[in-house]
Amino acid sequence: MALTAGALRAETAKPTSPDLSRRPTLWVVSYSHLDTQWRWDYVKTIDEYLPNTMRDNFALFEKYPHDILNFNGANGSPR
Repeated sequence: MALTAGALRAETAKPTSPDLSRRPTLWVVSYSHLDTQWRWDYVKTIDEYLPNTMRDNFALFEKYPHDILNFNGANGSPR
């Protein structure tokens, strides 16, 4: 069954709450952690790892509008 553009927008416009009494539901949250203390220099982390991580996840937000990302990072003194 094909969806019209209006039906597709209505279907993706807002998340619906599943009826957990009728069907099991698995909730998944993407997670990314950048630790500048883990053998990475600050320049490479800022210039490469951080933008790549954000770019990849922003693409997922476009593809999956209800995607959720949990992101954190550690900042310590340079070695």
